[in-house]
Parts: sequence; structure tokens; C-alpha cells
Amino acid sequence: MTATTVRCPLCGLAFDPSGLAACRDCPLGAGCRVTCCPSCGYSWVEPEQTRSGRFLRRWMGPDRGGARRRGSAPATLAEVPAGWKARLSSWEATPPRRRQQLRAYGLAERGWILVLQHKPTTIVRVGLTELALEQELAATILVEDARQVGAETDQLSVNP
Repeated sequence: MTATTVRCPLCGLAFDPSGLAACRDCPLGAGCRVTCCPSCGYSWVEPEQTRSGRFLRRWMGPDRGGARRRGSAPATLAEVPAGWKARLSSWEATPPRRRQQLRAYGLAERGWILVLQHKPTTIVRVGLTELALEQELAATILVEDARQVGAETDQLSVNP
């Protein structure tokens, strides 16, 4: 484990995993690459701690990620035009409590979001769930790979 602070992807708690009592008592011991949140109990592997994670991070780095975008993709969900879909890339600016609520409705990083309207409020569809989001909240959700949904595409599905 690292001696740096990490943030739980589920509840948003920032903590130092090296000082956790649960890690000292873990039967996996020093070879363990799993990070466990002391608040919610969620467990995950930090991508930078694995060889495949480091490879993928280099392979999908900023120089390549930009080349994959179609045109000048919007940076936030608030900028995606109605009738377009986009992938959620990051929502670090979204308050942790709000992220947890939105995860319960199906929003997830790398998941597709279909924007239905922006006025008077932003309405999006995730799977078969429609959500109304305040403009301020939509502006904190970063997206990538925005694309227009064609007439031949099933509007209920937000899969690529």
C-alpha cells in the first residue's frame, strides 16, 4: 500500500490506507494490493499498483485520449446538447454525498448518459431511468466522447 492519501470511489472519504488497523490484521499481509475504505467498507485495487493498470494508464494517456474524441467534445454534462449522449469521465468536483446518490440511480464512471433537455432543468436518461439535475450539478460532471444520437439509433438505449 502507499503512504499517500486515497479517496474512496464510493463514499468519497479521503484517508491514508497504510495506517488502517484492518490492513495490519489482514491475512494477505504485505502483498495485498486491495484498498479498503474504513467508512463504507468498499474494496478496490488502485490501478497504479498493478502492471496492467500502469500499462492502460500509459496507453490511454492524455495524448491518446484527446485523439479519440469526436470533434471538440463538451467538457461538462451541462455543455452536451439535448439529444446527444456522452460518457461520464470524472465527477471529482461533485460533492461525495451527491455522487453516492447518483450512483444509486445508475450513474457510473465510463457509463453512457443521454441528455434529454437543459431548460428549465437538465434531464438525463441513464439506462431506463430519467433524472432531473440542477444546472450547477450538471456543470460538475465531466464527460467525454459526446456524440449525437441518430434517428436510426434506439433512443431508449444509451449503449455505444
